[in-house]
Amino acid sequence: MERAQAFKTLRLDQSADGQMVESAYWTLVRQAQHRAARDPEAHVDIDALNDAYQTLTPDSRGKPMSAKSRQEAAGTGVALLDWFADWCADQALRTRMRWAHRNPEIAIIGGAVIVLMLLALSAGASALNVFLVVAIVAVAIWAPWRRTPPPGD
Repeated sequence: MERAQAFKTLRLDQSADGQMVESAYWTLVRQAQHRAARDPEAHVDIDALNDAYQTLTPDSRGKPMSAKSRQEAAGTGVALLDWFADWCADQALRTRMRWAHRNPEIAIIGGAVIVLMLLALSAGASALNVFLVVAIVAVAIWAPWRRTPPPGD
């Protein structure tokens, strides 16, 4: 498989880094595995995802899956938890794609918000007001009015 096709299969832009490739791969494999119980075509999708991943990460070729990797691929076995984990991973991937090369800034903003939230709560601020401000910051980071399409759309 060629690199351009591999990025397309993983629903990524060709400027994606290795961490984004890995995150997209595991998210899509989990979704395909979830579908595999109902749809036999999902196994074809899994094979294509594996080929794309090996194309973009040649050092992983031929390596057996670690126990952690097998556990990640298998999911929790609880559909709601797996769906929520996939949704969180998808949102994180969208945010990273939207704010490309800004991950340290997003981490600093997020960390500062958490620290300030804890300080405000410990100082006796209204929990409702604190969580409202945290929600506003989260919305500003996710910027729904500037939503990028999901990878591959």
